[in-house]
Amino acid sequence: MEINVLQRLRAEKGLTLKELGVLSGVNASTISLLEQGHHKATLRTLGKLAGPLGVGVNDLLEIWDSKAAERGQAREAKKEKRAA
Repeated sequence: MEINVLQRLRAEKGLTLKELGVLSGVNASTISLLEQGHHKATLRTLGKLAGPLGVGVNDLLEIWDSKAAERGQAREAKKEKRAA
């Protein structure tokens, strides 16, 4: 199982959910939901998280976009497999 990119970046900085929440101003439960894939990040939220994680907003957007594209491709492959 692949670790969520946000979770990996947070771990690389040695931050807990609570610590990242305090530094970014984003609620720790929201960060947890983002890491679990149960919530979609807004541009505003990514902007708040980028600084404490030591990355740019563009970097987070590229990561999110590439992961979304991968998930979309995986869903399409499953659909094709079921149709076959």
